[in-house]
Amino acid sequence: MAPAMPGSTFSFLFVTADEFPPFRPDVEVLFGKELLERGHRIDWIMRAAPSVGQSGLVEWRGCRVWLARTDPGRRAIDRLRKHLRSLANELRAPALLRTGRYDFVQVKDKFLIAPVLLVAARRRRIPFFYWLSFPYPEASLLQAKTPGARYRLFKLLRYLVFRTILYGVIARWADHIFVQSEEMRRCMSRRGVPSGKMTAVPMGVDLESADAPQGPQPEHSGHDGPRIVYLGSLERMRRLEFLLEAFARVAARRPDARLVLVGDAHEPEDRRFLEEEAARIGIAERVEFTGFLPREAAFAHVRSAAVCVSPIPPDPIYDVASPTKLLEYMLFSRPVVANDQPDQRLVIEESGGGYCTPYDAAAFADAIVRLLEEPDRAREMGLRGFEYVRRRRSYRSIADAVESCYRRLVTQDFGAPAHAEQP
Repeated sequence: MAPAMPGSTFSFLFVTADEFPPFRPDVEVLFGKELLERGHRIDWIMRAAPSVGQSGLVEWRGCRVWLARTDPGRRAIDRLRKHLRSLANELRAPALLRTGRYDFVQVKDKFLIAPVLLVAARRRRIPFFYWLSFPYPEASLLQAKTPGARYRLFKLLRYLVFRTILYGVIARWADHIFVQSEEMRRCMSRRGVPSGKMTAVPMGVDLESADAPQGPQPEHSGHDGPRIVYLGSLERMRRLEFLLEAFARVAARRPDARLVLVGDAHEPEDRRFLEEEAARIGIAERVEFTGFLPREAAFAHVRSAAVCVSPIPPDPIYDVASPTKLLEYMLFSRPVVANDQPDQRLVIEESGGGYCTPYDAAAFADAIVRLLEEPDRAREMGLRGFEYVRRRRSYRSIADAVESCYRRLVTQDFGAPAHAEQP
């Protein structure tokens, strides 16, 4: 078949672990906005969020979406029912591939269905791509080893199954694998996955969202003292007691400072652990837990911050991540303090948007205090971060790179897309 023209479009089936409607920007913006606006067609298979009362076939942004009904219960039987419903929904994919309407199939963060769709794609002679946003096998092992973890035996079994499928099947037979960061690419290469078979797609920001600032943001008002803001999950495995320890050191030098933790944990005991830890070290009255908030309300806290922080524990799991929060802080012109996780270190070195420290509470606290006591430097760093994110980490530029990669992969080994449309 003749090579695809540079402007050709694709039609693909996307089976993802994300819930509907998707909220992660790497799904909602990259696929649900940027690629659709370029004329590509996507059919989705995913699970409905608990707030969605629908199942079966629905339409979203001109796309067909097959939804599995979720089960919001917290018992083991409820979770099992939820996963079985998802698997049953995903098993409709081979029949959809037989319709011949797709140029490729892509699976994101799903393991049990991946070998089935890999075989189905081979039979249709179309590419099979896998998108790995997080090292799920290794995370399951870490969760199983975490003190006080629930369902430890199940999590250990999940680790063994996911590891076998990822490294024994997907890594060997997928036509291409998209990973979250260059560090994840290096780690998987050390496990035997050819580097040339992987493409790193880091997290970005949507510059056109309703809550995205269109210019540099003003400094915080500081009427109630400087606010140190953390935006993200409060899960126990995040080890945010490190941040509490660092803030206690800040508070000893800046009694007017407050720490605001924007987000929550899925397990109530994880947040309770942090609240008890804050009380134990004597800073409970100066730490605010907001719980889960809508995006607009969460970003209002970011706007109010004197300094935004992103502590990530040194761990093989987190080392391969591409943290969104750091980019969101920078989009709002906030100076940042982060530790030297690979992607964070890269962003801060390239942008000059804040300080990157070792994973050490004293060093982290020193960097926060330095920004509080040097407002002119903090303002300059905030502006640098803002300009960097707009130039280098917008989803529009990321979509350009992903689209180019798809086109190269589809035409390189499989000829022109079966449903290419010429401009």
